[in-house]
Parts: sequence; structure tokens; C-alpha cells
Amino acid sequence: MNETSGRYEILVLSRSYDGLEALQRRYKYAELRCFSEEDNDVASGSLRSFLRCVPKVRRFVSTEYMRWVNACLDEIPVEAVIYEVFQGDMPFIRRHHGQKILLHVHGMYFHRGISRFSRIWRVADKVIVLNQKRLVEFGSLPGASEKLCLVKNAVDVDKVQAAQSPEMRARVRHDLGLAETDVTFVFCGRLSPEKGLLELLQALPEGDGLKLIIVGGSAPGSNEATDYVERIKDTADTSKGRVILTGWVAHNDIPAYLAAADVFMLPSQCDEQAPLALLESRAAGLPAIVPDRGGIPDYCDKESAILIRPGVNFVPELRDAMLSLANDPEKRRAMGRAARADFEQYSYGAYFERFSELIDEVCGELHE
Repeated sequence: MNETSGRYEILVLSRSYDGLEALQRRYKYAELRCFSEEDNDVASGSLRSFLRCVPKVRRFVSTEYMRWVNACLDEIPVEAVIYEVFQGDMPFIRRHHGQKILLHVHGMYFHRGISRFSRIWRVADKVIVLNQKRLVEFGSLPGASEKLCLVKNAVDVDKVQAAQSPEMRARVRHDLGLAETDVTFVFCGRLSPEKGLLELLQALPEGDGLKLIIVGGSAPGSNEATDYVERIKDTADTSKGRVILTGWVAHNDIPAYLAAADVFMLPSQCDEQAPLALLESRAAGLPAIVPDRGGIPDYCDKESAILIRPGVNFVPELRDAMLSLANDPEKRRAMGRAARADFEQYSYGAYFERFSELIDEVCGELHE
């Protein structure tokens, strides 16, 4: 979006990754600088952060990386710095040359409670959250409310919709060995315990015409056979061909699997903030079965999704919801239409406008 408008000059500081040079060539109004682990003594830890002005850039970082970021910002005067922050990043974030600081708390689960991150409010001019629940939680902290703003997540809806054709659906279903009459559920995401894959496999109803596609690996770009992945495979092996494991799939190929499916599944056992796979499923016009927790209710409603209460009855209620949609094709179609009806609010264009308003508001204070 910024390449079309030329509204901002953007500096992105990132860790090294394959394809960085090709990415740089795509952008006229963005400069990408790369931190190389090969040239630095990288400390271990779970720190992650990046400077960002676009929705989909994410890089793992370390203590040395944050030192490099600060050195770059000492050298280059910019008006605003936008960090996507995680718990360990707070001690390393500091202000340079009077610039404004925006913190985007995308992936914080706050396992130990939010109060221990009070430094956020001292260092930030604005704190961006992705859902109403986080807005309320943070708003309870002293000094937080005036700095909080809600900017909902976004996906490439044009790319998703371009794959939603009868021809694509038929091709992918043929490649996966699915019959035309099979009712197909799909999960897209990381194969890790908090995502609830074993619970989903327990919930899968009996019936030869009910199939489940699990799209993903143990981590982005990885098909490592972790203990959890092996348990998923062992359970899938007992399904008599009703469960299809694709392994890790490039993100650009995900829309094709959505085209092949009838219902999107997200059985998460954690408080998801703003799951991109759910937004992509809405752009694809799929009804969803999701947990009623975290930020998920901000991104779907009862017209387009069945929300399952977390707790001891989660698996049987998940199974009942799957049967309900499997046995009612008209309900699936109606919920799919409702999902697609408001997808434009999750487009990159809408996101860019919301984010731009925030940046202009904050940076405008520098010119008053």
C-alpha cells in the first residue's frame, strides 16, 4: 500500500533471511537493513522484536540484535519507531533523537500476567493491541488507557480470493484423494500443543465422508518430527485415511487448501490474539469452528462461526459442532456468506489506512 501512495519513507531493521535482496528490490520507499548472526556473538534467549510499518514482517532476535537496532537508530534520525515486542524486549528499547515510539504487542501471551510489563507505559507513546480483550486487560494498568489503541490485524484478501474457484477446489481435492461428496474440515497453522491438534483429532466424528486436512509443520518452514508431531501422526494413522497431513506448506499455497475445504477449524488451547489463518478463512468464505477465548471473538461472530467454550467439555462440543455443519450444507453456505460479507475490513488496504492515521497522529505532534 505504501508503494502505491509513497506516503512514508520506511526503514526496516531485520535479521538476515533468504530472499532479503529480492524483497529489497520490490520496494521503492523502503530500505531494508540486515543483522547477520555470522558477524555477531548472539546471546541465547527468547527475545524477539522488529521495526515494522507493514503487517507481515517478523524476525527472531537476540540481545545482540537489539543492540544493533539501537546503534542503527543512533545513526539514522527517524520520526517514529514501530516495534513488535515480546516480553524480553522491554529492557532494550530506548528513545533516540526525540523520536516517537509505538509498541505493537502482537504475540504476547503474558503467561505470568500483564502487570510485570509496566515498563511498556513508560517507554511508549502508543501501544497497539489487536483485540478488545487485550484492550481491557491493559486498560486496567495505571497510566495505560491514554496510550492504548486497537488496530485489528489484516491479511492479503485479494490473494486468498483469487484461489477460490471451482477449478482450484476440484484440482486440490483430486490431488488429496477427496471425493466430491466428502465434507472436509481444514486446520492451517503450527503443529504445537497450544494449537489443540490432538483435541481436534479426538473430536473428529466417525464417518467415511468426513475428512480433515491438517496443513502445517512444527514451525514455519519446518517439518521437524517433534514428539507432538509424532503423536499427531500416530493418531492420524488410526483414522483409516480420514486425516490428511500435508506437512509445512508455503504461505502462498494456503489459499488453495482453503478452496478445497468446507469448514475451517481452529481448536486453540491458548488465547490467540488475532489468528491470521482465521482471517484468511473468512476471505475464502468458509464457516469456522473456533474457541470462544482470547481475541478470536473480535474476528468472527455467531453468524459466521460456531464458538466453543473452553473447558472439560471442549472436545465433545467441538465434535457436536463439526457434526452440525457436516449434516447441514445450507447452514455451511449461509455461514460462509456471512464470513465473506465483511472481509474487506481485514484487507491490507484497510489496515494501511488505520495504521497511517495512527502514525500521522503521533508524528504530527513532532511538527506542532
